[in-house]
Amino acid sequence: MMALIILSILLLFCATSNAEDAYVYSSYGRRDPFVPLVGDVSRKAVDSIEDIIRIEDVRFQGVAGSGAGNMIAILNGEMLREGETVGHITIKEVARNKVKLMIDENEYTLSMPKDESF
Repeated sequence: MMALIILSILLLFCATSNAEDAYVYSSYGRRDPFVPLVGDVSRKAVDSIEDIIRIEDVRFQGVAGSGAGNMIAILNGEMLREGETVGHITIKEVARNKVKLMIDENEYTLSMPKDESF
């Protein structure tokens, strides 16, 4: 009998809980620990490379090359070949440490920072 009562209470509790209830962080006047301390947090990150309309939205992450000498630029997590156009961006030239690209009518050259750790 006691087990039936406990089981009924558990079922009642499970039935009243809603899976759509989301936890909302309350900072109580303190800083949100998930917001970066540095950087421009007011500027929304670009979701995909097709959404890039200005040079500030581009993250030049590196260059990859194959054995045949074909170089690929890595921009915002996407691999793009020389001559490829995606959205407003056209890759003009990919070199070892830099990429030349056009956004609409404007041409830009992005370079990888020099490693000065030695």
